[in-house]
Parts: sequence; structure tokens; C-alpha cells
Amino acid sequence: MWIPAALELVLLAIAVAASVWVQPWRLLAHDSRYQLMAPLLVSLLGLSALWWWPGTLLSPLLGLFGAQLVLLCLGWPLAVLVYAAAGVFAWLAGAGGQAAAQAAFWQGLLPATLALALGALLRRAWRPNLASYLFGRAFLIPLACTWAAALAAHGLLERHAWLGPQAGAALFLFALLDAMLTGFVATLLAMYRPRALATWSEALYMGQPGQAALREGSAPRPGP
Repeated sequence: MWIPAALELVLLAIAVAASVWVQPWRLLAHDSRYQLMAPLLVSLLGLSALWWWPGTLLSPLLGLFGAQLVLLCLGWPLAVLVYAAAGVFAWLAGAGGQAAAQAAFWQGLLPATLALALGALLRRAWRPNLASYLFGRAFLIPLACTWAAALAAHGLLERHAWLGPQAGAALFLFALLDAMLTGFVATLLAMYRPRALATWSEALYMGQPGQAALREGSAPRPGP
């Protein structure tokens, strides 16, 4: 089944416009309670490299890594801008316009938006605590959303047709690896560099006073 490239670009443009509207770059200001410049640069370079990776059979699978961790570190609005910029950089590096747009949408925007929605549901179904963040928000949700987005890309674009009937299992294993990496890094950041994790709040998840509620990257409003 074929999905018009124009539709991917339109949805990306809408997401970028929504991100710009909330002005997430305020989280990068010197007086912000976050320290996100280093995670932002690492995310931009890492995703650009993974999405540009010279055409091999593993390229679409390698591109599954990283988007969920970027979301946890930067929040949805800032992460969307990183996905779009990484797609542009991958295109400029020679990945091809269609391939770069597909990576930005199917491996960046779609799983991140699914994770944003599931994160909101999780906060209502599971009282916010350390386990709900590290196990639910940083592991189970990345696993489910990355796998779902990869299956959608496989079914609609046949991106992983070469995997044959084992495509679902193979994509699950790659999504599991990404979820394990995301959970591991998020745990380390929450313990040692909490200001580099925009979706983490000790006030919300550990009951420590003096900190604002969890925000999914938007300065003016809380998010899942």
C-alpha cells in the first residue's frame, strides 16, 4: 500500500508549526531549570547519522533507534523540531528526499506522538511514581510505540518487506533493544543528570517539594 509523500510532509509541517507555537526553545534559556543543550546536539547528530546511514538492508532498522530517548530528554515540541532538522540534514547528506521524509515521520514524529498520547493515559491509570516513569514511561511505552510505528511503516510502505513473514518478530526485537536503551539512559539521567531530562520531575515522581509538575517539553503547560 502506498502513502503519498506529500501527506507525510503535510503532517510534519503541522507538527512543526504546533511545536513552534509553544516556543520550546525557552527550555534552552540560561535561566531554565533544564540543561538541554547537550542532549539536543547529541540527538540532532545521532538521528541525522542514523537516518542518513548509507543504503543497506539494515538502514531502516537502525533508524528505529533514538527517537523515544530524544522525546524523553527534550519533550514533544522540541523533539519534533529535532526530528525535522535531522531529516533535513540526512537529506543534505545524500539520503534522498523521500527517505529522509519517511524517516522523520515514521521513525520520529509518529512513534513520539503515540508515546505522548500513551504517556497521558499512563499518568491517569498509574499514579505517578518512580516505577511508572522508569518502567512505564521509559520502557513499555517506547517499546509499544516504536513497534507499532515500525509495523505501520511495514504494512503501508513495505519498508521491511525483505524480512518476510518474520517481519513482526524482527521489528519487535529492534523495538525491544531501543526500549532497553531508552530505559537505561533515562534511569541514569534521572539519577545523575535530572536537568538533562525534560520529562522528569522529582516533585511528581518522587514526591520531593520545590519542583514543578512534569512537563512534556512545553514550558507553559504540563504534559504526560
